[in-house]
Amino acid sequence: MKMFNFAKASALILMSTIGITAAVIAQQSPAQPPPTSSTTDSAKAATDAAKAANDAAKAANDAAKAANDAAKAANDAAKAANDAAKAANDAAKAASDASKKATTSTVKKRMQIDKIVFYRAPLGAPWSMYADFISGDSEIDKTFDSVTPRAYPYENDLALVLDDVAAGDTCTFSVFMDTLLGNVSGNAGHRATGQFKVTAKGMKTFRFLSPPAGGSYYTLAVEGNPYPVAWQFTISWHLVD
Repeated sequence: MKMFNFAKASALILMSTIGITAAVIAQQSPAQPPPTSSTTDSAKAATDAAKAANDAAKAANDAAKAANDAAKAANDAAKAANDAAKAANDAAKAASDASKKATTSTVKKRMQIDKIVFYRAPLGAPWSMYADFISGDSEIDKTFDSVTPRAYPYENDLALVLDDVAAGDTCTFSVFMDTLLGNVSGNAGHRATGQFKVTAKGMKTFRFLSPPAGGSYYTLAVEGNPYPVAWQFTISWHLVD
């Protein structure tokens, strides 16, 4: 009688069980087929579409930036045009103002010589004086007799009026002094002459040095003259509308 081989029987049983389990699994889970070419093409197409979308988005951003730059350039150009227009308007206004000023300055009016204020005179009192003023074709003069200043400065009212005078014109004058009234206009021993530029209202001071030996015309002192003057006076005037 043969003996039962338990180990061999166990092995056979285990092999049978594995075979049955594999068959069941094979029936329940059939093997997946490998990817087809159509699936690969779809994935590539999706990738390409995503890339195209990104490129389109970048192109849109670039276009928006270009539009912004163009708008900024347009604004800058508009500002430059406005600045140029303002500068042109300012220049036109300045030219107009200058023209008005020039026109106003050439309008002929009357000029009144208001007074002469003496700070120093070449003669002791009393003295006679002759004053003559000329501007353009207009001339006026006046003689004063027995002028006796009590102190200096001494104010001598004139109220002499010249016609057809405009701002910017030149007015020349002569101021003569002598102890004798008969000599004061033609043979005065002390004579001063000068000129001033006419303004709407003004005054100017004149300082004179003693005349050369044997002369009667006093020398107008230059600006900054360091020497004592022998004759000094201020003339005041204004234009009359």
